[in-house]
Order: sequence, then structure tokens, then C-alpha cells
Amino acid sequence: MPFRAPHLALILGLLLCTVFGLAQGAPGHIKARPAASSAKDSPGSPDSPSLSLNLCVDGSTTYPCPANILSDNIYVPSIALTYGQILDGVIAYSPGDLTSGTITIYKDSGTGRLPICVVQIGIDLACPANSTIFDVDTYTLSATLTFPAGSSLPNFDTNVGPCTTGPTCDVMVSVSKDTSEVAVSSSQQIATLGSLVTLTATATGGYGAIPTGQVVFSLDGAQLTPIALSATGTANFTTSTLALGTHNITAAYAGGLDFYPAADSPVFKQQIVPPPTIAAITSSLNPSATGDNITFTASITSASGLSGNISGTVTFRDGNVIFATQPIVQKGSQYVAQATISTLGFGSHSITAAYSGDGSNAASVSPTFVQQVNHPLTEAPPGYRITVTPSPVAMGVGQTAALAVTVTAISGFSQPVTLSCGDLPTESACTFGEMVIPAGGGSTTLAFSTMAPHDCGSSIPYFTGHAALHGSSSAVRYAGPLLAGLLVLVLPRRCRITRWMRPLLALVFACGLLTLNGCGGNCTDFGTPPGGYTLKVNGTSSANGTGTGASSATDPTAVNVTTSVAISVKL
Repeated sequence: MPFRAPHLALILGLLLCTVFGLAQGAPGHIKARPAASSAKDSPGSPDSPSLSLNLCVDGSTTYPCPANILSDNIYVPSIALTYGQILDGVIAYSPGDLTSGTITIYKDSGTGRLPICVVQIGIDLACPANSTIFDVDTYTLSATLTFPAGSSLPNFDTNVGPCTTGPTCDVMVSVSKDTSEVAVSSSQQIATLGSLVTLTATATGGYGAIPTGQVVFSLDGAQLTPIALSATGTANFTTSTLALGTHNITAAYAGGLDFYPAADSPVFKQQIVPPPTIAAITSSLNPSATGDNITFTASITSASGLSGNISGTVTFRDGNVIFATQPIVQKGSQYVAQATISTLGFGSHSITAAYSGDGSNAASVSPTFVQQVNHPLTEAPPGYRITVTPSPVAMGVGQTAALAVTVTAISGFSQPVTLSCGDLPTESACTFGEMVIPAGGGSTTLAFSTMAPHDCGSSIPYFTGHAALHGSSSAVRYAGPLLAGLLVLVLPRRCRITRWMRPLLALVFACGLLTLNGCGGNCTDFGTPPGGYTLKVNGTSSANGTGTGASSATDPTAVNVTTSVAISVKL
């Protein structure tokens, strides 16, 4: 039930006497005099209608409101308060058993009485909230109690009396200005260059009331255009043109009808920072091989999508090691920096690009880019490979070994290959099933033969190594004499051989040996000597596409390939 400035709501405790009376006794028989009609509260006669404006100020030590404001509040003829304080109190009327009547409350600032509240006894309990506004001024508050036509009760007016406290029962209310203060805030205290920033000045009164009027912002000491406060006591200044750096913002309240001016607010520091950027890195070759030239490209873009030049440098790192620092250059609509390196070792490398920033763009670092460096891939030049199986080969003298020769094209080689043998042992021969392998590769057979000992004028061998002895073989013819001679040489002298047998056996061995070496006018060809040999299988081709596989010694495009086969020739 307060009066509150600026909205001094006259929510007065009307019908106090009735409520109090009911609390003391039975309804309709009010003998006990309500507090509002006691001698100290009611300025009129107890037998005739009267009113009393019993007012107080919440929180005041000069005009305090009692704990039980309905019963203990008293009449005070004059009250001084500050705009924003709450004026509280009750209207006490008598007699307390009234069941009808109208109470009207007025204010008068010297220009005439203005009704500010009307209460019907028996119907209303209080004045409506926010029924009037009391600006800074001096007011006379008065009230009237009127009854319907034909009532036997006279009307009562506090402005006329009779009042026991004086000529009138009015209350003089003096409202003075309140103090004020203002503070500045920002929609984003740290804002990027070019973004919208809204600075807000909030004005408040000492007693919580909302000031009206204008505030003036100051930007780095320069005053801006005054801005009117809203109904909530705020004023906004929006801009997107603040330069990079820290700006000192203050606001001053000019004051108003009900408020004293407020000095400059505490300084608010508005920071404008370069817009963020995004750094990204790519590689010209990933994976790569050791020794390869790799070009890393760092692209710098504005994270906010703002257009504008981007300058500065980019530092390229392999892990924590800097290997290049390059300036930003513009390529079309992109801003890039490039660094080329060929010394990255085998393995994975964590590459980053750190942008330095400039006066208009913030620094940034790219995500890590993993560069994989492998060992070099060695690819054979166009050519072919010759494979001979089996290898190694074991064979007896006079025998023929069958081998398989395969020519495999490499890296798209597409020319015919001519085969030949090299480093042949004495009296041996090599024969290919197909001497020329067509373009694209293929296989053929190789027959490698050796010669056993034989008569000079004949190709019939005396024997073949590791072969069964044949009845018609010359080896059979000479085996007996040779064996007999060997017996003479190896038998121990203790053996019981007659004196005449030993010379005879020696003669037989000599004759056999002479026969083997051509007794009777013939000579002996020992053929392929037993032993280990390395047979070479050669391939010759021309890369000029002659189609024959032949290549001259002066042909710079000749492609010659040799493979070796280990051969063991045994008796």
C-alpha cells in the first residue's frame, strides 16, 4: 500500500477500521474504537465522519513505517522524501461501522486538486497500483469522504476539516531529486575488426527508479551524439567502424526532472582485434620418395568471410624444425605461400604452416599435414630377363642335357631376342629349339651336349660318363688289359704271385694302354674333359624395332642380356 516515486501507487490500507473492528469484536457492534479513530489518529469528532491520511516512508528513519502499519501508523502533517522512495500508509475513517461511502484522494501541486484514487467503502480495499506519478515537486495530499444522496451523514473533507490537528487534515509531501549513475557494457568486449559492436549505457537511480533523459557516449575522449534513454533506462550505440586496438568508452547522464546528472561512467575498454584466419596446407606429392622435390602450399583465408588483402609470412615446419619462411602472395582470389624441399628423409613428417598475421588479420596455424616419404622405387628400364632351368646341371661326358630357356619382357619391352651360347667347354655344343624368341617374350629348349673319348677318325665314344657299359663298347675291349695292369701296380708284393706272372701282367697293361692311345695306327680324341664349367646363355636384341632381334656392335640401342648356368661334367 505504498506511494512510490516515480509511480507513487496509492495502495492505501482502506477499511482499516472495519478490519480492525472485526478483529476486536462481533460484526455490526463496533464499540471498540479503531486505531484510525482514536484520539491520536483521528483529527475529527468521534461522533461524526472523519478521515486521516496516516503516511510513512519505507526504509526512512525520519518517517518510519511501523511493523503493524494498519494499526500503529499515525498522522504526520508533512513528509519529505527523495524521488524513488516508497510512500506508504493508510486512510483511516470513522465511524468504523460505515457500510457505504466514497473516499477520493487528491494531489495538488499548486495548480488545483486532481483526484488520484477513488475507493468505495465496502467494495474496495485499496487504491489501484500505479495510479499516479509524483515527479519532483511539493504536493498537498487530501481526501474526501462522501455519502449517497439522502444519507444522514455529512460529507468530510480533510482540506476543510474540522480537524483536531489544525485547520486541515491534509499532508504536505515534498519530493526531491534522486542521485543517478551510469555504466557502459558491450555486446562483445573483444570484437573482430569490422564486426558490429553495440555499446549500452545503463542509467539507474539511487533508490532504484529508472531515469529518463539522455546519455552521451565518449569514444576515446571524443563525445558522440546524445542518445535518449529507453523505458528501461538504457541507451545503445552500434558501430562497425572501430579501428584495431583498445578503445576507452564512457557515458555521462545529463540528468532530468527527477534525477541529478551522473558523472562519466567508469571507463569501459572495448577491444578490437584482427579477424581470425584459417591456414591450410597441401602437398604437391604425397607419398613421395627420398630426394623428390615436394612443394607445400599454405592457403590463408578469413574465418569470418570478410574480403580484404592478406599479407605477412608463413613459416613451414617439419615437426618443430623450421625449413622455410615465405611471404604471402595473391594467386587469383587466394592468398598463398609456397615452400619446396627435397631433403625430407624416409618416414612420416608432420608438416605445419604458421601464418604470422598482419595489421588486419589474426595469426593462425594450420592443422598438421602428414607427408609420407618412402624409399625410391627402382624400376628397370625396358628390357628382358633370361631364365635357364634347371641350374646347376650335372652330366656325364658324352651325354646331352635338356634345358628350358625363357625370355621375359620387362617394362613393356617388345622386340625379338636372338639366343646364343658362350664359354662352351671343349668338344661341346649347344642347340636351341628356337634361336629367335619373338617380341613380348617366350620359351624354347636348349640341348647342351659333351663328347666322350673316341678314335680320332670316329665319333663313336669309347664310353659315356655314368652310362652302362655296352658289349660292343671299345671300353670293354680295353677294360681287361687296363685292369690287369692296374693289378700289377696295386697288388701288394706279399701276394703269392709267381715270379713270371708279374712281368706278364705289366706287359698286358702296357699293351692295353697303347691300344687306347691308338695302337694299330689309330689316335685317341679325349673329347670334353671332365670338370666344372659356366655356360653362358646370351640374348641380343635391338630396341630400334628391326624385328629380327639382331643388333650390330655399333648399334647404341642394342639390349644385350647374359645369364649363366653351372655345369658339372663327370666321367
